[in-house]
Amino acid sequence: MRNRAPELVICALVLLTICIIYGITHLLYLLIGDDVPSNDKLWSFRLALNLLGYATIFLPGILIFKYIKASKYLERCVPGSFSTVVRLCFAGPDPDLFHSTDPHSTNTSSNVRTLKQDTLLLLFCFVGLQGSYLTWGLLQEKVMTQVYVNSKGESGVFK
Repeated sequence: MRNRAPELVICALVLLTICIIYGITHLLYLLIGDDVPSNDKLWSFRLALNLLGYATIFLPGILIFKYIKASKYLERCVPGSFSTVVRLCFAGPDPDLFHSTDPHSTNTSSNVRTLKQDTLLLLFCFVGLQGSYLTWGLLQEKVMTQVYVNSKGESGVFK
């Protein structure tokens, strides 16, 4: 049976930091309560929420990176799906996978794609781009239809 302690530590780091950030966000909402903050305080509240959103990704990543470096996880890990994902995220692809040891040997069979593979790749790219365009359009529509209040108290839409 292999030692899964490093993998459990990595998962615990992710879950713990996400729970802490969620708790801080929830605490911010409780401090504000049902009162709508003034425009002077609203931008700072939204900035804090935005920074906490970024911290949800960056903080676990930094902690995992420091743990991997301190424990030398990448040198000691047993090959598996979890260690492969960690290696790809923090060390990049293995250079030995792309370069053969013999410079004179050419492996052309792995570079040839079939029509089905090309079709699936094209379909994947098309769906990804359409999803991106749809998301961008929805965000733009939300910005354009949002009612804004200026310093004089007049309301209007984005111009």
